[in-house]
Amino acid sequence: MTAHITKIFGPPGTGKTTWLLNKLEEVINSGVDVSRIAYLTFSVSAREEARDRAVSRLPHINPEKFKYFKTIHGICFSELDLGRGHVMQTDDYLEFAKFCGIQFSSDYADDLDASGSPKGWSSSLGSSYMNVRQLAAATMLEANSNKFFEEYWPADLSIEIYQYVMAKYSEFKQDKIKFDFVDMLEMYLRTGDPLPVSHIFVDEAQDLSEIQWRLIRLFSGRSQYLYLAGDDDQAIYSFIGASQYGFLDHHADETVILSRSYRLRSTIWKFANGIIQQVGRRQNKEIDTRGDGGTINWWGMGASELIDRITLEDVLIICPTNIQLSGIQARLQERGISHTYKGLSVSEYAITESFYWYHKARKDVSIPIGAAAKILRILKLEGAKAMADQARLTPDDTIGKPELTNLGVLWMAGRESCDYVSNRKKHSRVNHQSFDIALKSQNIETMIQKPRVRLTTYHGSKGLEANRVVLVTDCSKPAVDYADRNPDYERRLAYVGVTRAKEEVHISRPQTNDYMRAYR
Repeated sequence: MTAHITKIFGPPGTGKTTWLLNKLEEVINSGVDVSRIAYLTFSVSAREEARDRAVSRLPHINPEKFKYFKTIHGICFSELDLGRGHVMQTDDYLEFAKFCGIQFSSDYADDLDASGSPKGWSSSLGSSYMNVRQLAAATMLEANSNKFFEEYWPADLSIEIYQYVMAKYSEFKQDKIKFDFVDMLEMYLRTGDPLPVSHIFVDEAQDLSEIQWRLIRLFSGRSQYLYLAGDDDQAIYSFIGASQYGFLDHHADETVILSRSYRLRSTIWKFANGIIQQVGRRQNKEIDTRGDGGTINWWGMGASELIDRITLEDVLIICPTNIQLSGIQARLQERGISHTYKGLSVSEYAITESFYWYHKARKDVSIPIGAAAKILRILKLEGAKAMADQARLTPDDTIGKPELTNLGVLWMAGRESCDYVSNRKKHSRVNHQSFDIALKSQNIETMIQKPRVRLTTYHGSKGLEANRVVLVTDCSKPAVDYADRNPDYERRLAYVGVTRAKEEVHISRPQTNDYMRAYR
């Protein structure tokens, strides 16, 4: 059976995922059982978003029936019937480091982050060799082949040491009966069957690697319909093995181009389109914007200075590397501005609220009885349960410092209070960061405010949007070298950054000789 293939091109802000979910709902309403539908995403976060949106749209369907709403790795894992205990974990890699005699980062994990990038990509030597293994598997090239060596091999790594590490790695996994993410994909290609589904939806298809494309073809072997949605202009993961033209060149029986952006204004789209039109091979797209206006602002200063000049409300700051992110984060902390860093908040209400109320009570402010009950529970003091029971009966009651003192609460200042009102290490770390920001801003309320500023990389910015976007142009020497060999890659990267903006784009002046040329 050959599936009917529909390819959906979704430029920024055109509602590509919404189109897919509308089609999904249409298919289900036509009588197709949802358990006969697969919805595949590039990342876990995208899978969760799609599944949650589908469940909310179709409340009459048992959520357990959405069994094929998974990442490609997730499909392989579940269909091969592997147990989590057989998958390589951080502790396994640390044990392998001793077995092999090579250093790994302490947080190395063979997993994917929110953006779909491998979490394991880090700077330690052992991690670097594992990155080569992942890249070779993604491209389906032998690591010692001429093509891989010319296009991907890191100049600072030894092929002889790589072969030694891989031999020891195979020995270690065989002895421990362990598998990693690469093994799952390769095993399914060798032994797996087509999925028992009639419809397959694939989101963010421009980010798939060669091995993932082969799996999609295997998955859809018995399907009637295959929907491939993506945007070739946002194919920015070639450096970790994604196929730059896999989506663009894929056969389609039907092509849909979404032409209405609900995010971009005309000036921002014109600027972004000017960048992307320079890409050699692409699907041309003309879109209607949400109206005239929008601004492109060029600044003759670095981002750390720039953020002192713009309104810091709903701001997304995008950097090529973590080095620039760290410098800007330090500046925001110095100013006492709450923010998120690569999706993680340093002022997360769920974590800091108990410390916040503790601090308010310490200043002789009566606090809600529910908040007081949580403090007693965290501090493991008698009376916590009784107060929680009372809070359910009279939720509007308040409790003052004298009553909490009588129940055994101690009153500490500074960072000692952060550690005191924490029930796990993560809470303590976040409280420290939040407290430091509140101290700088001289306003404890910043601890529970929704962050006004988000910091991320260009790769991590996909799927995000903000009224104001700050684009940092400084990058690293390896990034410049890669862009020189593949200028279209950097143009797509710049295009992704610009098209996150709803109202304003602010481009900072580079502070080094290594910077993104795509904005010139």
